[in-house]
Amino acid sequence: MRRALQGAATSRIVGWAVLLGAACWIAAGQPQHDTPRPDAPIVIAPDSSTMPGVPADSASRELLEKQMQARNIDRQKRIVTDTDRLVSLAKELKEQVVAPDKPLDPGDAGKKAEEIEKLAKGIKDRMKG
Repeated sequence: MRRALQGAATSRIVGWAVLLGAACWIAAGQPQHDTPRPDAPIVIAPDSSTMPGVPADSASRELLEKQMQARNIDRQKRIVTDTDRLVSLAKELKEQVVAPDKPLDPGDAGKKAEEIEKLAKGIKDRMKG
């Protein structure tokens, strides 16, 4: 009975991890479009000279934009790396739970499930920005 409950909980975690991993993998492969869609709302950005913390001169603004782009690229790479690790762990955990010839080690399975949860939360937080 206990093994069945652990298996159900682990299966749920694995399912969510695989789903999140697939979504991240799909999102990472989507091209970024510079042109807005026709149905997208028009957002008018405030003048950068009136925004606190944003430099008014063009050289400083360009440097700031390049730094932001570099951070976004690094964030995207980290999301892809973590998603690959998440999918790998989920597959390992599934194989461990499904294996009929080996007894389930609750400690090892629990550690993998916790690492999956931690990775999934990190990916989710990074995707928010």
